[in-house]
Amino acid sequence: MAQYAKTGKLISTWHELNLTYQRDQGPHMFNATLSGIYEHSDEHSEGTADIVEGDVTADGTSRDIAKANAKQLALNLYYRLQLGGGRTFAFTVANTLGQSGSDAALSRYVAPPYDALNYDVSSITDNSTYALGAAAVFMMPLPNGQFSASARYGYTRLRQTAIGNTTHPSTHNAYAFAQYVWMKGGFYIIPSLGLSAIRDCLPVGNNNTIAPLVMFDASWRAPKGLLYGWSTRLSYSMPTYTTTLGNMTDSYTYIDNGLIAAGNPGLKPNRAHRGTLSIDYMSPDGRNSFRVSTSPFYAHNPMEWTLTDIDGIMVRRMENIRYTYSNGFSMSAAWHVLPWLELAPYLDYSYRRDVMYDRRVSFSQWRLGGGLTVSKGHFEASASFNPPIKRINGDFFKRESTQAVGRLRYKLNNFSVTCYYRHFSQNNYTIGRSADFSYKVDTSRKTFNHYVEIGLTYSFSKGKQMQHDDPMLYESSNETGLGSFNGIVK
Repeated sequence: MAQYAKTGKLISTWHELNLTYQRDQGPHMFNATLSGIYEHSDEHSEGTADIVEGDVTADGTSRDIAKANAKQLALNLYYRLQLGGGRTFAFTVANTLGQSGSDAALSRYVAPPYDALNYDVSSITDNSTYALGAAAVFMMPLPNGQFSASARYGYTRLRQTAIGNTTHPSTHNAYAFAQYVWMKGGFYIIPSLGLSAIRDCLPVGNNNTIAPLVMFDASWRAPKGLLYGWSTRLSYSMPTYTTTLGNMTDSYTYIDNGLIAAGNPGLKPNRAHRGTLSIDYMSPDGRNSFRVSTSPFYAHNPMEWTLTDIDGIMVRRMENIRYTYSNGFSMSAAWHVLPWLELAPYLDYSYRRDVMYDRRVSFSQWRLGGGLTVSKGHFEASASFNPPIKRINGDFFKRESTQAVGRLRYKLNNFSVTCYYRHFSQNNYTIGRSADFSYKVDTSRKTFNHYVEIGLTYSFSKGKQMQHDDPMLYESSNETGLGSFNGIVK
């Protein structure tokens, strides 16, 4: 049996720079945005890795290194034209270039006679990406509402070098969509219908998926009378889900000598059904509120994380399982019990069942939390408590620990000073379990138990203020070539 005791360090950085030019002239509006992003993480740990067999112990050491970086440069061009009569046409085009890489190494050295258990393994991945996105929308008023039609096309190409191989996967994604918003007497009814098409070009072959896009949203707000302040909303959607190309490659990274995390070129898009029903109350002065809601969800052949034995190696990767069903119930309130004291409790219940082709897992959880806010003169103090979050995802169970947050603010005219404190409990972990294999990883950040932030703000304005409309469309790409298993640690 191997016994590990490790300590480590994580350094993570994220930088973003945006340059925007916008010009409004009559019915025309033009916007150009140039953005750059750089992300980087460097995680390493080392410690003992002793081998214990009965009364015999062999000393050993272990070392893990995981580095990842990604950079992107994107240009987004947007144009909008007011056609008169309330009609509007707009389109946007974006081009994104990116480069990324990951470098992981894992080693263990044990003294004789167990030195045959030593290993030193590594994996290196280099990526370059290009993404093109274009979208357009047309809007016009109709009696008691508005009609809109939109379309989008996206193309993403990846060049990846990993395990000594170079591959060039790509994907095309397009949809057309029409929507009508009808409003009358406190009623809002929004039916939407469209069609989506996805083509994944992968080393193992091409996948073509064509699916309808259906959405329906209906709400009612009592305009007056005994039920004034109450409202209800019912929504349904049938989306199609896909994943990034980085998750559909054959690159991998080591978790242990006999356990790797990898991509899966056999992944396919999947369809789902999502619904929401909510009932809300808002007091006439807007200070008190109450809400109760439920949100069922079903997905056929969703992409979830699994543990699979492939040629004697346990592989953690995403696979299309049979189906997923989940439902959630939530009840929350915000109430001023005194003019200067607001209480905001909440109660959640969640249930989820993932069914693979040879096994199934399920989990349910109740959570009770909330916060309070005290406001007096120039001072405002607030505190909140959030219980642990537990969830399943295929063969994996994840726990995120309790968090407590406190904030104290003093504000006088245009000047304010804020002190912010957050406490993180140290009991985060992930468990992977299949029919004949399991492992557990402690994901707590032992040196990140307390977080304190102090901010000073002074606001002022000078000169003439101009009001500009925001763009109605914006295209961006999150494709770095890295997968969920070897990406940036944040």
